[in-house]
Amino acid sequence: ILVTTVGGTATSTGFTFITCTSPFINSQSIASQSTCINSAFSSISVTATGDGISYQWFYNTSSNNTTGLTLHSANGANTHSYTPQSGAAGTLYYYCVVSGSCGTVTSTVSNAFITNALPTVGTTVSPTATVCYGTSVTVGGTGATSYSWNGGLANATPFTATSTATYTVTGTDNNACSNTATLTITVNTLFTAGNINTTGETMCYNQNPNQIGSVTAASGGNNVITYEWYSSTDGFINSILIASNTATYYPPSGLTQTTSYRRYAHDGSCNTYFELSTGEWTVTVGSLPSASISGPTSICKHSTTNVYTTESGMTSYIWTVNGGTITAGSATNAITVTWNTEGSQTVSVNYSNASGCSAATATTFDVTVKSAPTPVITGSPNNTYYVHALDHITYCTPLVTGHLYSWSAFGSITYPSVNRNCIDDYLCNPCGAYGTYTISVSETDPTTGCSVTARKNIYIQTTP
Repeated sequence: ILVTTVGGTATSTGFTFITCTSPFINSQSIASQSTCINSAFSSISVTATGDGISYQWFYNTSSNNTTGLTLHSANGANTHSYTPQSGAAGTLYYYCVVSGSCGTVTSTVSNAFITNALPTVGTTVSPTATVCYGTSVTVGGTGATSYSWNGGLANATPFTATSTATYTVTGTDNNACSNTATLTITVNTLFTAGNINTTGETMCYNQNPNQIGSVTAASGGNNVITYEWYSSTDGFINSILIASNTATYYPPSGLTQTTSYRRYAHDGSCNTYFELSTGEWTVTVGSLPSASISGPTSICKHSTTNVYTTESGMTSYIWTVNGGTITAGSATNAITVTWNTEGSQTVSVNYSNASGCSAATATTFDVTVKSAPTPVITGSPNNTYYVHALDHITYCTPLVTGHLYSWSAFGSITYPSVNRNCIDDYLCNPCGAYGTYTISVSETDPTTGCSVTARKNIYIQTTP
């Protein structure tokens, strides 16, 4: 009598019962994995118990554990642990059937095992396998997103040899899968660089360019036909060909930036450029300032203390005034002007900024100088005459119809005319004291609002 149990031995009076343990899967690894063709997957396994158990692994192109194909004995296919293979691109699923004396049991199907295809790397280079030093080349192929030359150079210009050499190029895709090709490349003879004769210059935008230097003679190379300059901002300057090793170059000044220049030779045999100078010239082109001017725009003729200002902190201030006179500050950012000529006049300024650059033309500020009266006090005695107390003195200024007059004097003032352009001044006693006094008249033109004051000094003697 055969009794199937799960472990242990059963007995009964008069009988001996033989027990058999059915296969049972305790655990299994089913996590998904991804690798590249011919790279290793981690092994997968099941743990099982039971009598007389054996293992058989299956693979499937769909996620089920019923329609798979039997794996042969290699790589652990008949053991509890199997190592999936990655010889071809695609996705496979795995499961294991555990067989025993008392039956079989099938594991759960694993998650996806993905084998990614390798990128292809061509075995030829473009445009040609014979190149000039510093010339970029490309390789054919598909799938790769980055390349490494000779095990570390990330670009396609690794050529430092001066003869035929072998290079390896490795292409890597987004799945971190790589492929390598071996290339044979011939590099033409290198030039010997000349020396820099200057280190750099500074110039101002749109002003006369400066010489930035030259290089001494270079040697080597294949069929040199001309020399050119290379700008870090503009590339090769092909419009200015220089056919001499020692020729100089005058860079354009219409830039507001710093540009590095290098000297190159144009090689006719491979139609490329070779650098001929060790290092570079750095040419700084400074921007031009744009001055501003502030100050009164409508003023009266003869007016003083008119202040005009521009930006501070600059150097070499140059002011120009038409129709007026600068009375203070001509070398600073603020000037004081007395206006002498009526009509449309101007104030102009130019200066140098921190780069030492000045504007191509000065900034001009428009000013309107309005007409103003020109009073002149007449009468006797004059400035240097003595006047006695209690004297009556008459002073006048020329009459301009419509103008207004306002007088100031020591003593008692009366107006002998309705236009008030004259006064009678009575020097009372003892109102006055010995000394110098001033008589003044302010004449105003109502049409312009301009007023001008004239003054006359008199010397009072207290004795009548």
